[in-house]
Amino acid sequence: MDNDHIRIREATPDDIPWLEGVVTHHFASPRVISRGRLHKVRDLPGLIAETDDDPVGLLLYREAGDDVEIVILISEIVRQGVASRLVEAMRQQAVSSGHHRLWLVTTNDNLEAIAFYRATGWQQTAVHRGAMHGARQLKPEIPEIGPSGLPIEDEIEFALEL
Repeated sequence: MDNDHIRIREATPDDIPWLEGVVTHHFASPRVISRGRLHKVRDLPGLIAETDDDPVGLLLYREAGDDVEIVILISEIVRQGVASRLVEAMRQQAVSSGHHRLWLVTTNDNLEAIAFYRATGWQQTAVHRGAMHGARQLKPEIPEIGPSGLPIEDEIEFALEL
């Protein structure tokens, strides 16, 4: 896929069924946990990546002071520039809104995400050991073992200074 065919747009209320379906497919429900906070897909602003008017990726976020937390980043087409384009659009939006930092967490088993963030200039800022135990109190459907076969135990925090 040519990166020029990826269009990024703001999510709208009409996108909520698709967003909830994709997030449920990847995270077992339309709710996610980051740093002990429960997020519902329908409550988060977001960006959608499209090719030929078909959605192929999403980025949902939360603004907090000078920071923007990327709560969910999903690309339905891997290694085609979808996630990179979504993150760059979010970076540009955050800068133009006066934010100074993007940050996010992923779980220790998500090796692809960890490699992606490191390769694209994000700095690992913390490892929150055992954080998934508390997350399961808010969202019991989080599995003990991830798709990679590794136990899901920790949150790994990354940041990108703007």
